[in-house]
Amino acid sequence: MLTQDESLQLFSWHAFRTIHPPDDYVEVSNDVLKCAGGLPLALQVLGATLFRRNKSAWRSAIEKLRKTPEPSIQAKLISFDALDDDILKNIFLDIACFFVSRNKEYVSTILHARYGFNQEINLTILAERSLLEVNLQNQLRMHDLVRDMGRAIVSQMCPQHPGKRSRIWLHEEAWEVLNMNMVRCIAVVLCA
Repeated sequence: MLTQDESLQLFSWHAFRTIHPPDDYVEVSNDVLKCAGGLPLALQVLGATLFRRNKSAWRSAIEKLRKTPEPSIQAKLISFDALDDDILKNIFLDIACFFVSRNKEYVSTILHARYGFNQEINLTILAERSLLEVNLQNQLRMHDLVRDMGRAIVSQMCPQHPGKRSRIWLHEEAWEVLNMNMVRCIAVVLCA
């Protein structure tokens, strides 16, 4: 947990690219800090999410934060909700489920094949929002909590039936789905 001053500096760096908020954003910045509870990940993600947003968007985010009890969960959910389009959300989920620790160029090639255009800008947006980072070895990295949030979003699509989810990353679940599909195919062939 960070002190109030450390929290304000970390948050300000991500929200304003300076260590102090502008005078007209001091009050709303302090409201965000109260909600984040001194958690560095929450401060980074919230700052990145609110970067270049107007005060109305800030107040909306603060209201959302007040309705969710856990600061680290609040920050992650708001950052995912703030992603502007479905392709960006899907890219985030793809990376969270399959591509953490993979080479950036390798992932870009796969995402280009899936979505049809160069994904460099989307990877940059995810990095700016503190949902993703590229390390010195050019690998995509995600904080474990952010990765787990992405996987939880996918799991919640259909908690009891992995085969109905948009992504399967656990080999046990993939094997289960393949086995169920093989049983169905065999049943169809036998009945025909």
